[in-house]
Amino acid sequence: RMEDENKQLRDELQRQSGEQTEIFAYLNKELSTKSREIGKLEQKVGELEVVVKSGRREFDQRLMGEKSTARETTTKLAREVGKYEQELGDLNMFISRKTEIEGE
Repeated sequence: RMEDENKQLRDELQRQSGEQTEIFAYLNKELSTKSREIGKLEQKVGELEVVVKSGRREFDQRLMGEKSTARETTTKLAREVGKYEQELGDLNMFISRKTEIEGE
């Protein structure tokens, strides 16, 4: 009886040891697979960070160009408005003098 029980316990221990080995092998395989996936994802994140930085730099450059163009346009339009205001003032003065002269 004791020998049978001893044999059963040894067989059970051997079975559990085999299962444990299979579980460790499976977990190591999963760990290796996940590690590779993480490596690929980290590489992709790095690539995307470069793309984002490049896109941000391009956007900033375009924005600066647009702001510069807008400032130039605003300055040009302000000069034109000033010129037209001057012409309008001159024209009003001419009309006023003309009216004075004709009234005399």
